[in-house]
Amino acid sequence: MTIWILILAVIIGLVAGVVRRGEFPTILGTQIYHPEFLVSSAICAFFVSFTDIDSDGVIAFVALVGAFVFAIMNLHLVGMIVISIGLALNLFVFILNFETPVRPNALVEAEIVTAEELERGVTISGHVELADDDSVLDFLGDTFPIRWGEKVVSIGDLIFLVGLANVTGNLMLGNQRRRYTYGQFFPDDEPAETDLEDGEAPGEIELDLDTPKSPTVYSESHNEHYESPTVYPQSSPVYPESAPTAPQPQEPWSEPPWNPSP
Repeated sequence: MTIWILILAVIIGLVAGVVRRGEFPTILGTQIYHPEFLVSSAICAFFVSFTDIDSDGVIAFVALVGAFVFAIMNLHLVGMIVISIGLALNLFVFILNFETPVRPNALVEAEIVTAEELERGVTISGHVELADDDSVLDFLGDTFPIRWGEKVVSIGDLIFLVGLANVTGNLMLGNQRRRYTYGQFFPDDEPAETDLEDGEAPGEIELDLDTPKSPTVYSESHNEHYESPTVYPQSSPVYPESAPTAPQPQEPWSEPPWNPSP
């Protein structure tokens, strides 16, 4: 897969992002994890594409592994899962055959070689080999010719290009999933530490259960906790044992009768 095909996929993704009202500065704010795998993969792919080294099959394998690990580390980016699937297919067929099998007729259809040259015998250098009866899952290898680019790509390459365009377009929109860490799925089981006063040992903390505590009121509007003021109960009225009686009317005062002296 040449660099021009990758650039074309990126351009398609940028156009899709502009149509969806995305912004270019949003791409700069994207959080990327472990970019060293991407850099190492790009360097290895450059050597495979522009140099003729005897061990370019090993270098191509390292490039695939680096790109796949980078994709796995950044699955929070929308569309990166598609790139991971494409790279996994290319890596799988490469491991099974120790090279990437290429369909012979696809070379002719892509105008890389002629039919006469193919009949006389063609020797392919690099990390690809002509597919034959000994090839394992050769349909996952390079089977689709691209005549204008004189290149033959695989199913994994096509999936990778679709994912690359998808990721580029979503980066302009700022679409990212939440990235979970190991600690979020497996919280620490150790008990929380409690501040102890001098002279107290663990397990000897006294709780004051007699002191009434004011209830805590949660405010949804401000997302804060407020303590309601302490409410003291009103004393109930005390009634006498017997109901009070109405006062009795008093008779008018009169002087005692005078007894005449003898």
